[in-house]
Amino acid sequence: MMKNLRLSFVIVFTLLCHCIDLSAQCIQDCIVMEYNESQKKTPLGGVEVLVFNAGSTVSDNNGKAVLKFRTMKPGDKVTVRRIEKIGYEIFNKDALSQWNIMKSGTFKIVMCRSDKFKRIRDNYFAISSASYAKQRQAEERKLKNLRKQGKLKKAEYESKLAKISEEYEQRLEQIDAYIDRFARIDLSELSDAEQYAINLFQQGDIDGAIKAYEDMKLEEKYFQSVENYKKAENASDSIRVIRKKHEELRDSINAAIKRRDDIKERHNK
Repeated sequence: MMKNLRLSFVIVFTLLCHCIDLSAQCIQDCIVMEYNESQKKTPLGGVEVLVFNAGSTVSDNNGKAVLKFRTMKPGDKVTVRRIEKIGYEIFNKDALSQWNIMKSGTFKIVMCRSDKFKRIRDNYFAISSASYAKQRQAEERKLKNLRKQGKLKKAEYESKLAKISEEYEQRLEQIDAYIDRFARIDLSELSDAEQYAINLFQQGDIDGAIKAYEDMKLEEKYFQSVENYKKAENASDSIRVIRKKHEELRDSINAAIKRRDDIKERHNK
């Protein structure tokens, strides 16, 4: 009898501890998607997701993965240890670096085939390095003409020529970070107008890309959004929806302005 009571106590205690453990867990739903450039992203199964405090899980055929944090709570920063699948690499690195456990909703992880990502990077590298080389040649020709015209002494000419070479080398040293940022632009989440601008840039038509951005009148749209938000501030019944839409539009326009300015700054002739 005593032995049976002791066994029953152990079973009840184990179940109770298990229930307490489950109630203490913080659940984060995830969806793993494959990047398809301008086409819609598709679910990606077989991706291992390993983060601190939640162990490892693998996305199913629908791209779904569930993380069960043992002691962390919503709002805590997620520390990624490994997200991988053979032949793929993480695409949305910025989002992962800013990942906090969500109270509700699903966190999106975007992967890209390694060969595709290499092709995207190689294309941006070719465009950028060719643009830099073209700028260097133009500046060197300008100096040579000034030298021929007698407007520059030999020492000044050589000094300016060396400076152009130094700046060109510095640009090439910084090119990897620039290329990586542009290669990770999610084309499927851009407006049609910006997709067109980025496509021109990918084809090497930098002037056309800059013009396409200018035609979008981004600053004008941004200030118009701010003005509309101010006018609607008194509409208390819809202010939450208005604020959310404004923030999304503001963030989208700001991101587009940043991409446009990056292109202009790096490739200004």
